Amino acid sequence: MNTYKLLVSILMLGCILLAACAPVATLPAPTVVPPTVAPTTAPTQEVLTTFSSSKFEIPMTMTYGSDWYSEGEFSDMFTLKSKDTGYAWELGFILAAEAQIADPNSAATIPWPTDFVTYLQSNQYFEAGQPISVTVGGVKGIQIDALVKNIGDKRTFIALKSTDWLYLDDTEMYRFIILDDVNGRRLLIVMNAPPDGFSKANELEQKVLDTVVFSQPTTFSPKTFNLPITLGYGPEWRVAEEYSDVFTLSYKGHDAGVSFINVKNAKIADGIAFPDDFVTWIQSSDSLFQVVESKSVLVGGFKGIQINATYTCGNKKNWIMLSGTGWGCGNGEPIGFIYLDDVYGERVLIQIIPSPDGKDYEFIVEESQKVLDTVVITKP
Repeated sequence: MNTYKLLVSILMLGCILLAACAPVATLPAPTVVPPTVAPTTAPTQEVLTTFSSSKFEIPMTMTYGSDWYSEGEFSDMFTLKSKDTGYAWELGFILAAEAQIADPNSAATIPWPTDFVTYLQSNQYFEAGQPISVTVGGVKGIQIDALVKNIGDKRTFIALKSTDWLYLDDTEMYRFIILDDVNGRRLLIVMNAPPDGFSKANELEQKVLDTVVFSQPTTFSPKTFNLPITLGYGPEWRVAEEYSDVFTLSYKGHDAGVSFINVKNAKIADGIAFPDDFVTWIQSSDSLFQVVESKSVLVGGFKGIQINATYTCGNKKNWIMLSGTGWGCGNGEPIGFIYLDDVYGERVLIQIIPSPDGKDYEFIVEESQKVLDTVVITKP
């Protein structure tokens, strides 16, 4: 082999070896396209309203959604109404014992029946179904559905102090729930809707009824008041103050309340001793009040005089001063008293004070009476 061929062979071998040792080019990884995922939308949170009537005599709370609103509140009834424009759905809560009901044989009303189911079944204008047992707010009751006929003659169905429920001028389905003992009161729950919307209405109304809670009354015995007394009140009341000679309950949402006063060491006007005969004094020219009316009453089994009056203090600043508190004179506003002149040898004045403008006086008198009906005074 000549020198030229040897050189060429060596060069070719070197190229082969270099090629073998050269790094292998790395191919780029394939791009992975993620699958398309629709964005997650958080569900809309329903706005709920917790409702407790400030006027209805049975303390209770319930919760409802935006499809309901409170249509009207009275001491003997309150109503929720649906916002559905297609149907006039109503859910009413009625104090049955204080109501009158339609006489099936005339356009008059009669006292509330002892057996409401029998009344419905005997009323010619209702097609009543079969009653079933139910529970609302932990209280057992009876539920019955009924179709009311349209005879084109609007009549009073349920007559209350506050308002009336009418019937016979439209074809409607009713669902009645009767609770005979809600803390000693008889409650009628009424749901009504047109027949073609009755099923849906009941579904929505039942959701409200499932949230009902009946409040238990509070039994209160003041620890410092110098007469042993016990009374009951609902959640609309609270104890505002308590001393040896007076304690006061105030009504929530009102600058008003009822006070129980032992007047033994009380001073009136400008430091004058409390009069021995309050009833005679309040009607005299020395009085700080103008009597509107008075009547005999019983509180806790003790006889007394209830007086509705207005302030006529003249230039006097104080009405009554006690050991730790007192009341100034008003300027023509209403005020109420119940005077018990012998409670185991002590004189007790119950004072009913409305809000400063006096507009809620009658309401506070009615609410105070519910408390007074529970009073028990024991012998010291």
